[in-house]
Amino acid sequence: MQYAIEILKLQSQDVKSITTDCPVWPYLVFFTKKSIEGLTKIEGLAEPEKKVIINGYLRNLSTRITNTAANVLTVEKDILNSTIKPHKLNTVEYYNLVRNNSNYLLNILEAYPELDRVLQQVSENFVDQTRLLATRLSEDRAFLEALIGEQSSYPISECNPSEGETHNGSLTVCSLTFSNGSKVIYKPRNLTIEHNASMLLKRLSEDAGTSYAEWEIPSYIVNQDHGWAQFVPHTPASNILDVHTYYKRAGFLLGFCTAFTASDITSDNIICNGSNPTPIDLETMFYCVLDIKTIPKEVRWNCAQTSILPNWTWKGTDGIGVDLSALGGLREQYVSLNLYQYIEDDSGDGTFGTDGVKIFPAENVLYIDGEVVSPWLYEQEIREGFNKFFSVLEKNKLFVVQKIQSFKGLPSRYVPRPTATYHYALQCSLHASLMRSTNEREAFLAKILDNDNAPAKGFLPAEVKALLNLDIPYAKSQVGSLDFFEPHYSGEGHLDPNTYLDGLSNSVDYIENFSESRRNFELAQINNTLTAMKFMYDHDKKLTTHNFREVDAINLNSLSLPDVIESIRRSQHENIKFLTTKISTELSNNGLWYGFHASPGGYIEYSELGEDLYYGLSGIIYGLVTIHHMTPIPTDGLLPLLNETYRRVVAKLDNQGSHLGGSHFGISSSILPLAICLKYFDDSRHNELLEKYKNYLHSAMSEDWWQKYYWGADLLSGMYGTLSVLTKLFELSGDYEFSALAVNLHGKIDTELTIADGKRMVQFDKSVTIRQDALLSGISHGVMGCAYSAFYFYKTIARTAEAYDVFTTFLDWELKQFDESINNWPDYRRRSESKGGEFSWSHGLPGNYLALQYFAEHGVQEALDFITEKPASSFFCYESLIQRERPSNDSMCHGAYGLLNILKKLYPAALSDPRVYAWLNLSLLAEHDVRELRSRSADPLGLWVGKTGAVLGASGILSRAYEFPFLVHQMNYL
Repeated sequence: MQYAIEILKLQSQDVKSITTDCPVWPYLVFFTKKSIEGLTKIEGLAEPEKKVIINGYLRNLSTRITNTAANVLTVEKDILNSTIKPHKLNTVEYYNLVRNNSNYLLNILEAYPELDRVLQQVSENFVDQTRLLATRLSEDRAFLEALIGEQSSYPISECNPSEGETHNGSLTVCSLTFSNGSKVIYKPRNLTIEHNASMLLKRLSEDAGTSYAEWEIPSYIVNQDHGWAQFVPHTPASNILDVHTYYKRAGFLLGFCTAFTASDITSDNIICNGSNPTPIDLETMFYCVLDIKTIPKEVRWNCAQTSILPNWTWKGTDGIGVDLSALGGLREQYVSLNLYQYIEDDSGDGTFGTDGVKIFPAENVLYIDGEVVSPWLYEQEIREGFNKFFSVLEKNKLFVVQKIQSFKGLPSRYVPRPTATYHYALQCSLHASLMRSTNEREAFLAKILDNDNAPAKGFLPAEVKALLNLDIPYAKSQVGSLDFFEPHYSGEGHLDPNTYLDGLSNSVDYIENFSESRRNFELAQINNTLTAMKFMYDHDKKLTTHNFREVDAINLNSLSLPDVIESIRRSQHENIKFLTTKISTELSNNGLWYGFHASPGGYIEYSELGEDLYYGLSGIIYGLVTIHHMTPIPTDGLLPLLNETYRRVVAKLDNQGSHLGGSHFGISSSILPLAICLKYFDDSRHNELLEKYKNYLHSAMSEDWWQKYYWGADLLSGMYGTLSVLTKLFELSGDYEFSALAVNLHGKIDTELTIADGKRMVQFDKSVTIRQDALLSGISHGVMGCAYSAFYFYKTIARTAEAYDVFTTFLDWELKQFDESINNWPDYRRRSESKGGEFSWSHGLPGNYLALQYFAEHGVQEALDFITEKPASSFFCYESLIQRERPSNDSMCHGAYGLLNILKKLYPAALSDPRVYAWLNLSLLAEHDVRELRSRSADPLGLWVGKTGAVLGASGILSRAYEFPFLVHQMNYL
């Protein structure tokens, strides 16, 4: 076989046998030559059809290998540009140079042998896939009439392999178009489970009667290693009746997928076809689920886990997720995951780096008259369809159970890790520094994937082999099994039978034990996720300006200070009652795993609460115990909640892999509040918790890739947040092991600092900030938070000039960002639309001023100078506040109670001015039953954004003795 690089060596300069704009053209020449040879002997296809197939795969291959080589070529372009003057080549010009200079291209490929190997391997794979498709089309052609509804003798006019991920040696889905316009989908895998599931859905929907019986569900032709699927076009609803029918069927499909444990039914796996929500990928039916008895059964598997209902995933550094559900993805979304990619500038040129990505609406979105339909407006139809499915299931229970049990052993798929993880690892591995050596690239992939938290056991070698050849690993399993294998890369894996249950067993159990309480739980999931979805899309991009409810202009005449205080007292009483009732009810029902919480984007989400301080269980129990310390409340719900929080935190500490995070998100954030609560109840588990945390940190810090345990460097969720937690734990316990851990972490962070403006600075993800130097201002996600943590560490533990220099460098940068024109710090976050900067604890002047006050109290001259020149009265009096955006909620993080308690600390005189309360809109925000959010039970329970925080915020106003711990050093034993 003559390889592509040999073809290049034989070519004279500037001569090619094909016309292309691909810079690495020899691989296309190789592919074309070998494909023509491979298709010559295939009968049943006309020569023009063979040409269509080859050209279809050729175009796809050209895009893939160009993208694969782009990283190396960008590096080489930069090297070349550094030697030529005055004109610098842009990407298009450079690609032309490479394409038309064979010797130069040969030099590049010989300098990067791993690049040559990958491009050669993928090209060979494409030769094989082209031949396979042609052969299978020739053999199966007579049967395709069943899918296209007419004669299949029309010639092929288009061949379009998917531009998405490949598996098993560059296998990918392909769309074929016949000359009469009809289409069929080729899938290079066994489609038995999808065919059987679709036929079962069709049978059950026909039994459901009106609105369901004429549901168009795709048909399949099944072969051993491949199959053909009916093409389903994306079409809008013709009328409002179509819309109602669509959502009834969507509810029916939700019930179907819930009962049969179908996971990963995302926006990519549903096509909206008029009144038909059409599932096009049911290969993850009977998906393996958690089987941990301490987790309530409802939580282990429910309708929210199908991915049909709105959910927020792929959360980047800013904590804001995207909705990729089958009912969601209604508009363009941005995710701040720092993915390694080609970043193009305004001139069309660019370079490789890390940045966030945009996600565009898929074919799951329902339109009518050119407008997107809002699913939350049709909750009643979704619920009706869901209930209809289970009524049909009840009538056919014996048949259905026998039917699905007959599926046992059928080929199915398990997804060992989020696909985004594979894409991230793959993109990073194409870095030019790794394309000189297969061994180095292989070691890098193993390192980035070697996460002890991954549930799949033994699958890592196969994952690495697949990614080396640009494939996404494919874990093939069987219905009813916990074992799986990689068919192309000879790898095997399994799930722990003590922790997981196979999906078939789960489905049989779900169906046979379905109860009215289970139905109500599922209906609550529908209601809550759609409620959260509504507020997410209503909120749109308004990070700082959104109001959940229209409010009148400020009325100064009808407000008196005693009335305000009484209103706060009333709302505090109602919120305490709400919290204690809600928690005791929720805890007995589902362990408080699910609930509403605030996204950092400003809207409300509904999902698992987690253990975080910000909105999770550790913050909630800390707040409730603090309330109990000041105002005795029943402990009936407190102790079970404390036990549940402890159990879940310890479970993570016992299994290496979860993020440590920072002071508000991640495992680190849960340690301080939980330790304080345990100490309050004189619980011996306090010491055990701290020992487990130390052990976890020792293990994490000893790893080469220790950075993976943090979401960046900031206070809330990054390295400096954990540093502040360690510093506080040393201060509370006097345990020098915490001091040593803090010193170790500080040293590691020091190696991560980069040069910006001639100074060694912390850096944040470029996916979050609009600044070229990747810096942010502010206490929560910005430089001020890092400065605070660095100073707290210096003052309490380090006491070295080096540590102090780090602090002053950060502080100097932050102080220089203050903008006199807005009397505030600018908000550099990419998502923010606040031109005047945000005005809250989390971002902007109030939080920064708190930190400056802390520095000033300890003699930091720069902070003293700022406060002297710009006293608190100039920012926090009513006349200044009236110039700012009014708070849109009553939270501590970026709402009314947070500002009030900051005023109490920085400018107490403001609390005696009724106009301040009027501007804060506290009376309306604190009312317990008036807002639509509350009428739909969407109150977040959390500490920093939620009812727990609102109670503590009220306590800070009603009791001058109580001071809310805005900064980590303030979190003391009660």
